[in-house]
Amino acid sequence: MIFLLFVLFPASMAGPDEKRLIETLLHDYNPIERPVANESDTVPLQFGIYLQQIVDLDEKNQILTANVWLDMVWHDASMIWNASFYNNVEDIRITPDLLWRPDLLLYNSANEDFDATYPSHLIVQSNGEVSQIPPGLFKSTCEVDITWFPFDEQTCILKFGTWTNHEALVNLTLKDEVADTSAYQENAEWQLLSAKAFRNKVKYACCPEVYLDITFKVRIQRRTIYYFNNLIIPCVMIASMVIFGFQTPPDSGEKLTLCITILMSLTFFMNMVSAMQPPSSDTPLIGTYFSCIMLMVACSVVCTVLILNYHERTGETHIMPWWVETIFLQWLPWILMMERPGSTFTYTNIMMDAKMKKLERGDKMPRNLVPDLLDTAEDFLAGNLANSHFPMANTPGQTEAKSTTGIWSQLSTISPADSHLSLPPLVPMGKKNISKDTLLSPPGQSVKIEAVRPASSLIEKDLQNILKEILVISNKIRRDEDVDKVASEWKFAAMVMDRLCLVVFFLFTTILSAAVFISAPNVIVY
Repeated sequence: MIFLLFVLFPASMAGPDEKRLIETLLHDYNPIERPVANESDTVPLQFGIYLQQIVDLDEKNQILTANVWLDMVWHDASMIWNASFYNNVEDIRITPDLLWRPDLLLYNSANEDFDATYPSHLIVQSNGEVSQIPPGLFKSTCEVDITWFPFDEQTCILKFGTWTNHEALVNLTLKDEVADTSAYQENAEWQLLSAKAFRNKVKYACCPEVYLDITFKVRIQRRTIYYFNNLIIPCVMIASMVIFGFQTPPDSGEKLTLCITILMSLTFFMNMVSAMQPPSSDTPLIGTYFSCIMLMVACSVVCTVLILNYHERTGETHIMPWWVETIFLQWLPWILMMERPGSTFTYTNIMMDAKMKKLERGDKMPRNLVPDLLDTAEDFLAGNLANSHFPMANTPGQTEAKSTTGIWSQLSTISPADSHLSLPPLVPMGKKNISKDTLLSPPGQSVKIEAVRPASSLIEKDLQNILKEILVISNKIRRDEDVDKVASEWKFAAMVMDRLCLVVFFLFTTILSAAVFISAPNVIVY
């Protein structure tokens, strides 16, 4: 089979001139020996790279993976021939193990085999110029700065140099000041900004000689669209739900549940960010943003608990302090431009209420000592009943008829409004001093005592029962009104706290988001 291939495809075989040339060049050639005419000469080595693609940047392990073709050109004094002697053969291809080649390596390699290049053939020119372009998938260590993640730029270094040949043996020079990116293929996450090259001379502690290296600084910029769609916009939307949570009525029962759910969602996004970044004491920008948002949501949970506590308070369980009434019922509603039925919040009204309350606190008279209409009516009824059972006291020498007549004459001049102040002194009723026929009789009439006593006793008892019921009902109404008023004030204080938290958290979220986007070096990169 092999014989047939050689017979059918003779063009694939090397010509006799090229074969003779290779045999002549490799005769007595030592691939370990430096290809120089004199031992004092240096091998000139030009180096450059073709950057094909940024495959990946592993931030967690801080490793850059790149597809790079090396471009090495040096001069070999033993590889010179006259092309006219060999049928004008100008160049030949030789496997790398047959010729000397520089031990060029990637100093900061992270590959398991350290050297990730493919052993491509060497191209030898008739003037002794040898070139090799070995491709490789290089993994290099890269110090990742996550301060501005995900709006960050990274600068990774590719440091190439000969491992054993110092400056006196191999003169390593730059072929070009930048990497060749003519065939570069774009990465979905990273955008290539530049790839500049620098030639460095380094004297290591191990060796007295000076070693040369070529360092390529690859600057890449992260494309932020992915992170906008999957991290930033969802985070902002979830954070805005806290603001709408303060508009949820406390009676719905979902106010606190919503805040806790938002806190758990932000915790999930925070874990995603932590998984992307390397373990470091430095906190990225988005991590700081998420931490502030989580702190805000945690504060919203505390504020929601206080709001629900204020909303459920009543006059039977809590007394509203003066400072709560002043701040949450007067000043904050005025500042937040809130409205309450039956109340107008202006600076003049607030100052006037403050002066009135100051005067009330200075008044020493208790509220229960102030008479009202109901107390006057009760005294009037009680005074008339007492006069019906206890006639006015007689002065010595007066007759019973005159005494009885005096009772009615004095009652006719007493008004209900001042009956509790103008009643004359009463005396006990007795059989010996007052006549039965003339007791409680108006002038010119006579009423029997047996007929009067039972009727007046029943009326008195009914009036007393009615009075007790009226007192109970009036006290109940007053107490309910006071309790409802205090409960209404607590509910309004909870509404004011809701509005205050809404404004504060809205401003906090807006200012924080604006500060993050303004401070970021690159906000939107496609």
